[in-house]
Amino acid sequence: MHHPKSEAARDLERVRRTAREYGFEFPVAHDDSWATARAFGVGTAFKRFTSVSVLVDREGRIAWVHDGGEFHRGGGDSHRDCNRAFEALVAEIEKRL
Repeated sequence: MHHPKSEAARDLERVRRTAREYGFEFPVAHDDSWATARAFGVGTAFKRFTSVSVLVDREGRIAWVHDGGEFHRGGGDSHRDCNRAFEALVAEIEKRL
C-alpha cells in the first residue's frame, strides 16, 4: 500500500510507473489520507518510521510485520539487521505458499 509523504507522491501515474520500475507484479493500493496505514498502526503502534511492511495471509490475517526502516539482502555487516528482517519475511511467505 502506498501512502504518499509529499505532494509529488500523490501523482498516481508516478506511483504506477515506480511500481513497474521496481517490477511489482501485484496491485498497489493508494492510501492518500493514510486512513488504512493508521489502522495498521503507522504513527501509533509503530512510531519509529512512517512506513511499515505487513504480510497479510490468505485468510486476511496479519502474518508478519516489519516495523519500518530498511530490509533487504546484501550490504555486508553494516546491514545485518536488514538481512535478518528480509530473511524473516521470505520465510513467512514460503511457509504460506
